[in-house]
Amino acid sequence: MWHAGTPSWRIQQGTSYLVDVALYVRDALALSVTTEPDIPLLTPPVPVSVPAGVDRAAVAEQWPDWWADVLTAAEVGHYAGPLRPAVDAAVSAFEGEFARYQSTLHDEHVDVGDIVGATEVELGRPARPFRLTITELAVQGSLCHRITPEHVLMSTEFIRDAPSRDAVLRRIVAGLA
Repeated sequence: MWHAGTPSWRIQQGTSYLVDVALYVRDALALSVTTEPDIPLLTPPVPVSVPAGVDRAAVAEQWPDWWADVLTAAEVGHYAGPLRPAVDAAVSAFEGEFARYQSTLHDEHVDVGDIVGATEVELGRPARPFRLTITELAVQGSLCHRITPEHVLMSTEFIRDAPSRDAVLRRIVAGLA
């Protein structure tokens, strides 16, 4: 996770352990769950398996509420969700496989300071205090979705598309600054 900013604004960007593990569990168990927004499969794809002791149906039932808590945790910086026994068992069962998968991921760094600086010039004043969290997702395709005014999900592919990424960030920062 990268952090940038001044005393008046803070931008946190990068991958989130909890978001990554939630998507890993979803894909590894081939869960048919709805995400808001619609989140494509991980890339690289993960093998599908149901480890002994994991109740796939119970995980599927608990996963949507867990996903909502995970997104909140990515924005606020800590997890305060309830215990979910089926999800917890799945996370434990995939611990080794997920650690190997996660070691292949690398955050894409974005110099948001330049975007904030340009926005301040356009506004003719310093930015008002704000916080922004950019959570990078290692998923297939180009995805950018603002889930709250201060939290945006971006796929690695979208982050690498500098013109599209910077246009979106300029609009977001202008609205927050």
